[in-house]
Amino acid sequence: MKPFPVLASSLALVAGFPVSLSASSLMFDFGNPAPNTGVPETNVAASPGPVATGSYRTLSPGHAIGAVPLSDTTWNTITTSSPRSDLSYSDGTAATGVTLTLGQEASAGDNIISYSTAISTLTLIGNGGGTAGRQSMLAPGSIYGDSRLASSAVGRDGFFGGTGAAIGFRVDGLAAGDYIVYLMGRNTNSNTASLSGMTFHATAEPLSGTFTDFVFSSSAFQSNTTYTTAAYAGQYGTFTAGESYVAIPVTVTAGQSIYVAVDGTQTELRGFLNMAQITPAAATPVEFSWWNGDGDWDTTSLNWNGNSQAYAEPARVIFPNLDEPVDGINTVNLTAAFAPHSVSITNNGDFDTAAYHFTGTGEITGATGIVKSGSGIARFSNASNSYAGLLSVSGGAVVKDVADNTTGGISVSNGATFMLSGGVTDGSGQILTLAGPGQTAQNYFYTGALNQRGALQSNAGANTWAGDIVLTGTAGASGTTRIGVQNGSSLTLTGAISEAIAGMSPYFRAGDSPSDSITIAGSGSWTGATRIYSNGGVVKIGGDNKLPTTVDLIVGNTASLTGSPTFDLAGFNQTAAGLGGVGGTHPPVVQNSGSTLSTLTLNPTAASTFPGIIRDAVQLVIGGTATQTLTGDNTHTADTVINAGAHLIVGDGGELLFHPTTNGITNSVGGAGTLNYDGILRIDVSGASVATGNSWTLVKVGSLASATFGTTFSVAGSSAPFTETPVDSGIWKLSAGGSEWTFTESTGALTVVGGGVQPPFDAWISARFPGVTDPAIIGKGADPDGDGRDNLTEFALNGDPDDGSDNGHHVVALEDTNANGQKELTLTLAVRKAGGSPVFSGSPLSAISDGVKYTIEGSLDLVFPGSATSEAAPASGPAGLPSDYEYRRFRLDASEGLSGKGFLRVKIEQAP
Repeated sequence: MKPFPVLASSLALVAGFPVSLSASSLMFDFGNPAPNTGVPETNVAASPGPVATGSYRTLSPGHAIGAVPLSDTTWNTITTSSPRSDLSYSDGTAATGVTLTLGQEASAGDNIISYSTAISTLTLIGNGGGTAGRQSMLAPGSIYGDSRLASSAVGRDGFFGGTGAAIGFRVDGLAAGDYIVYLMGRNTNSNTASLSGMTFHATAEPLSGTFTDFVFSSSAFQSNTTYTTAAYAGQYGTFTAGESYVAIPVTVTAGQSIYVAVDGTQTELRGFLNMAQITPAAATPVEFSWWNGDGDWDTTSLNWNGNSQAYAEPARVIFPNLDEPVDGINTVNLTAAFAPHSVSITNNGDFDTAAYHFTGTGEITGATGIVKSGSGIARFSNASNSYAGLLSVSGGAVVKDVADNTTGGISVSNGATFMLSGGVTDGSGQILTLAGPGQTAQNYFYTGALNQRGALQSNAGANTWAGDIVLTGTAGASGTTRIGVQNGSSLTLTGAISEAIAGMSPYFRAGDSPSDSITIAGSGSWTGATRIYSNGGVVKIGGDNKLPTTVDLIVGNTASLTGSPTFDLAGFNQTAAGLGGVGGTHPPVVQNSGSTLSTLTLNPTAASTFPGIIRDAVQLVIGGTATQTLTGDNTHTADTVINAGAHLIVGDGGELLFHPTTNGITNSVGGAGTLNYDGILRIDVSGASVATGNSWTLVKVGSLASATFGTTFSVAGSSAPFTETPVDSGIWKLSAGGSEWTFTESTGALTVVGGGVQPPFDAWISARFPGVTDPAIIGKGADPDGDGRDNLTEFALNGDPDDGSDNGHHVVALEDTNANGQKELTLTLAVRKAGGSPVFSGSPLSAISDGVKYTIEGSLDLVFPGSATSEAAPASGPAGLPSDYEYRRFRLDASEGLSGKGFLRVKIEQAP
């Protein structure tokens, strides 16, 4: 053991020593912030409760006792032995002219810190505490962090000396004045030696290259006590002077530096240094504890410290748990602006769970931070609050009924809740850190309130959180961090949502009706699956790709009880990895309530199955390298596109619904990927154009890399099934409404024969080829009689498609059409009447009748159209022309008296 002079401990002086309220501190974190190692918690039953929440950078003795404002979180991370002059104060301002120099005993035990000797080890891991029977340093709420949270607690990592060697530092350039130096030092890696204490020394002296005979300077002993009984439940849950930290007052005169040394004792002879805070001295804040259940927070009422004191600053304010048999609300009426150093609300709730209700025209302001612990509710209804410190909800709940002007962050621990209520829009510029599912007690907020609706919740009306959100807690599918709404309310999120731990997989928990909704209008960047759940409520996006695009989207990750969990694209587009969920009586739904088409693109990297319904105007695009399976009754009206290399399975019992309309127009399955269709191909023919020969390609077999119709594949109409005829032929037929519908697997096409009011061409061709469905015979472009005129031309000119000698009436002649004694070149046609004579107009002349476009073109040199034409009435032709035709005559205007050549022709096209 090293020599340890018996000196009067300076700890006894600290309680009355002035502490800084306003001047900034210097804060040093020695070593890179220690990573979590996943060390299992061996003493969960005795784990202490939370000390503080928010960033573990604020877990320090200076913050805990009020010496450093909670809003001051700028630490200087020290990772080398080299002198540092690029330092910052705790409020983030530059520490200009201040230098930190590190050193070690050159010879162990000589009691001289040499600043030219580098510290031996700069990488204390900080993963100790899992030994059976001892307190874990990684327990929930430990001042050293929590293995289940992303921890960068400053006490967790550090530096230590060589064999038996003390280490230390010198700070130059500080202004003259009184300071308190807060220090932590222990072996946080092994944490096994009992009473492995550290002795700290501090003083102020002129500049020197050594700290000589440091054992004779002011000192304090940190016992680092370990307990071998599992029943001990508080060792590392609070900062205890002399056990987990020390505080040494130092007075600096002009030109002096602060010197610090740490020397191991007993069974640990090396010096350990984890953290240091050098805090300027000022007035000590007085502790004020609220005592009068309902009352005014002013400067005259004796509502504090046993109803014996009036409030005055500087102050540390505590609202303790008060058991009141008559009035359990404890209404605190703020009458003015107050800026305490800190506010601690520790209520558990007495006869009314909402045990503190802050009202009035006054405000909490300044750099104040608020810590809410205990199981009760703190409700804020005063709109003027403007404090800049952290609101830490480590237990119970904080409810905001009004928006305010606060600027600090908000941190919500596992099992606690931050709630907006009554139509509040709040949080712009703030960061809200969330962990866990929120309150787990039924009827906690009011009778009928439901549990686990989120660490952030909305209640009573349409509320908006306009700040950013950071997700923490447990990553992956076992994580419970969630955001939600109580029934009868909605929540809009307009800020960015990110994660503090890789792999966060948040729940968005909507309510039990479509109006109990969550709208995600800010960007999302978490890296675990997005999980959506409700009993009929809706989670929607407020813009394109508001959810992360590279993670799975899981709608209904558990079976719903009373209504379908619903994800609403709301007229926007979203890309995700796989689409998954859990089916049941109330299957999950993906919908589009917007007025424009939405595209849902899925790029699974692992096989995914969605048992729910995709509906409305949604285009589904399948990409990725793994299989996406659909096993629900999907009714979306837009196409399903399978990209090259992608694979879609419509599972046994699953289905897609197709909506054919006019001839050839339908939603379809296509693309260049692979389709395995094992479920139902359901066809709604109620809007289809019923005309023999009409066809629709439902499955684009020709473009897909592979389209397989499995043994469980079937075809169904809206109310009746198709029958495969003959069996195993791949041809499915349904007779309904006087029409016969046929779906053919090899082409993926649906065709129809007969029934309904047919278009003129369809009726005309059906009368000439009764019962024929072959498009090579009845198609508009077909030429079944081989006369060089297709069926559309025969129809247009009153020809016979089954007689090669009759290709319609079209006669060219030389006639005197205007009785001037000179003949002109004419063309007389039989044309469709369409219920009335078609009107030819334009240049060249054209008209549309019964779906046919006629164009009359003239030329003097066979370049069409090259010469003007006009109509020459009257026209005549052979008798017996059907009633739906008439003769029309046209002339080449330049042919009158023409001595050379002239040409006329009619061009027949399907009308647009």
